[in-house]
Amino acid sequence: MRVVVWGTGQTGLAAAKEMARQGHEVRLVDEQAPKGSLDVAWKIADEGDMAWADLVIPSPGIPRFHPLLVKGKKVLSEVEVAASLMTGKLICVTGSNGKTTTTTLIHQILTAAGLDAGIGGNISPPLITLVP
Repeated sequence: MRVVVWGTGQTGLAAAKEMARQGHEVRLVDEQAPKGSLDVAWKIADEGDMAWADLVIPSPGIPRFHPLLVKGKKVLSEVEVAASLMTGKLICVTGSNGKTTTTTLIHQILTAAGLDAGIGGNISPPLITLVP
């Protein structure tokens, strides 16, 4: 599958790495040059990238109705992609306030109970890093 990962921050880099590890052809794009240097190839996003890709994974900061993003055939968030690749059970916390505290408490309870529990998402690292 041809995958465009849009965003050269922590989430985008993690998504690109995991998609490549899964055996997909990956193109890393962004709207502007990343701060600092990257040790991976990337390019400025354009319409050709959207036409090329079977799947576009935008970083959280990309607006859902961005003029280029709406041209993508299939668009899934990094969390959606990660969840589809993971085994086991997921506990997802949403809302306006208290997500980090609630997530941290759930993780502490599960690990104190002796369960193998990871933590990711709005708390670093990106959820997709827990796939392997």
